[in-house]
Amino acid sequence: MNKEKIESTFLDVRKAYRLLFHYQKRVLNLVDFISKEFGFDYKGGYPIHMDSSPNKGRGELCNSPWNWLNMYAYEFRMKSQKFGRRTVDLSIYLQSDSGAPFKTNHDMDELDKYDSLDKSKTRLHFLLTDKALKEEDYNLIIDDGDIPHDKDCSKFLEHNGGKLFIKAFNLSEFINEEKSINILLEIAKEFKSKTDIELKILKNRVDDQNN
Repeated sequence: MNKEKIESTFLDVRKAYRLLFHYQKRVLNLVDFISKEFGFDYKGGYPIHMDSSPNKGRGELCNSPWNWLNMYAYEFRMKSQKFGRRTVDLSIYLQSDSGAPFKTNHDMDELDKYDSLDKSKTRLHFLLTDKALKEEDYNLIIDDGDIPHDKDCSKFLEHNGGKLFIKAFNLSEFINEEKSINILLEIAKEFKSKTDIELKILKNRVDDQNN
């Protein structure tokens, strides 16, 4: 590769990083919107497949390049919310590329084993439970294939004496506030049908307070 081609490649890299900035900003704004609409406070984030980006003098140069790009696959976890005597947990999983298996023990560096880009999707997976989850439960849910990497899903499972609801949407479906609200109402309706727990969006909670 000559210098001109290398410079052209680095131009693409700079474009890619700036595109990633806008993509990740959009995702963060959307997750913030969802958490506020459902009335959950954000607890913290957890990269999937990989370790957190090395910082404070930690990390090794042999670490996977994905370790420096954590939002490729990421869990946004909310603080538990009480509904009467019951506890609801909510996590939102960002799957930037469904071409990679959605498992924590997958070798993410084997790009040749990924599905093709044109067949892959960018998704948000919603995980809701009517019983507080333990820390070890989250990885088990992923590794057991309860959140499939390569197809849409909407299902209820029995998990540790509670109900586990998982539903996936393509990120492109969240095109504006109205569409996003409709998706949240759909999630709330399905969750209530199995658990009798009513998740209300912000407008409905405000209306209840004013009545």
